[in-house]
Amino acid sequence: MRVLLLNPPNWMNIHQHFTYNPNLGIPYISGMFRQAGIDVWAVDAEFLHWDQERLKRYLIEETSSDLEVIGIHACSFNYLGAKQTIQTIRQVRPDVFISIGGPHPTAVPEEVLQETGVDQVVVGECEGNVVDLLLDKKRGIQKGIPLASLDDLPRPNWVDYSPHLNHYHGNPDQIVAPETVVMWDRGCPHNCLFCNHPVFGKTKNRRRSPAHILAETMWLYHDFGIRGLFVYSDELIGMHKEQNSWLKEISEGIVGSGLDIKWRCQGRCNPAIIEQETLDAMQKAGCRTIMWGCESGSQRVLDIMRKGIKVENIAEVFRMTKKANMRNFGFFMVGNYGETEEDLKMTFELVKKLRQERLLDAIQVSIVTPAKGSDLWKICEDEGLLLPASSHESGRAMYDVVWRNPNLSEDTIRRWRDAIDHVRG
Repeated sequence: MRVLLLNPPNWMNIHQHFTYNPNLGIPYISGMFRQAGIDVWAVDAEFLHWDQERLKRYLIEETSSDLEVIGIHACSFNYLGAKQTIQTIRQVRPDVFISIGGPHPTAVPEEVLQETGVDQVVVGECEGNVVDLLLDKKRGIQKGIPLASLDDLPRPNWVDYSPHLNHYHGNPDQIVAPETVVMWDRGCPHNCLFCNHPVFGKTKNRRRSPAHILAETMWLYHDFGIRGLFVYSDELIGMHKEQNSWLKEISEGIVGSGLDIKWRCQGRCNPAIIEQETLDAMQKAGCRTIMWGCESGSQRVLDIMRKGIKVENIAEVFRMTKKANMRNFGFFMVGNYGETEEDLKMTFELVKKLRQERLLDAIQVSIVTPAKGSDLWKICEDEGLLLPASSHESGRAMYDVVWRNPNLSEDTIRRWRDAIDHVRG
């Protein structure tokens, strides 16, 4: 028996910036199958820039006759590509059992089951029972079971995977090559308006043990030659105080192991939680850049977004990072719900100030895109704000305007995105 795990092609065949990060659930789930002795292969067709014709050739010419199960991951931003992929599979491999999971199916499982005609829709985290669900071919909507401990995760199966793991390097600002993406924790207790993580139950943050993380880091370093890591966690630092001792223990382990590895991560701008000595320890262990979710320079907009930070926190945290001799990368968003042009001017001025003070080294400015399962999607749906090219149909998530902002025209949103993106000190 053979299982194929698939991240489907983007329907517009566009290489978006978030495809530089793998869906890390796929290599870990692949590891679960490999651990169970099941023949498994995983393909990130979106990263490989495949279209449906290339996928069709792959299924006909490059998969074995004993392929019985295909598992597909879908978020709102690639859902249309997932639907097309299911149609392709039905055309050329009608005998294959198709399962789909991920944030979008978790948000609207009945809708996905009806629209796609798949055999199985898996809801929520599923490493605790995914092997049984797919091998037993249980039909209909099935509830995934999360692992009791993230240390129960096997090593990700990067061997039976395409592309090679060192093709991933997170968002721009790569430090050293070869580099890959890793996951050290999961879950976020916060409640941002635009985020659809609550579809997984608003789970509290769960962390792998420092020993487990260090063992995987050494494996990547020695067996794959990896010298750089992008730790792809929502907020590795600044989420809660317990992260400080955990990060210091990880950092001490990296230093003690003698690994010459450089890494970067994402953080939450909360100086009341972040300790300077934690940042210093991270830098000593090779951390060189922290990517901060700043979002806006307007306190009113931050409050609407339920971000839970103050505008002044951003510069304060940036100064702490600089004191530790690390770089700051800022994520900003334009076109937020309730945002006005005056708010966008505040974001422009904040970015300009951070640039002038040499606190902001790099930036990414995205257009707010509602995803199913987020409170923003529900608001847009209830108020009739979604445009015909909604987020899961456009293929241009975070690049194009896919909903009607009563306060801002599409041209105004694009103009301010470009202006903020090109601010220099």
